[in-house]
Amino acid sequence: MLNYTVQDLCNFAFDILRFLNIHSSFSMKDQLLLNLITEIAHNYNTISYHHFTHGFSVFQVISNFFFC
Repeated sequence: MLNYTVQDLCNFAFDILRFLNIHSSFSMKDQLLLNLITEIAHNYNTISYHHFTHGFSVFQVISNFFFC
């Protein structure tokens, strides 16, 4: 399994959302979007199986539906 930091995952999520052009839909500046993702990451559940890494994995799979 690859090991990424929470900040790495935040940056990946930011890149995916930028690619999907989500930030423009809400007239959101890049820094605000990154801050929002980071805030979500740091306040995510700490249950052993349901944490930000799991949430990111689900997000990544769902976002792939938009690429196809």
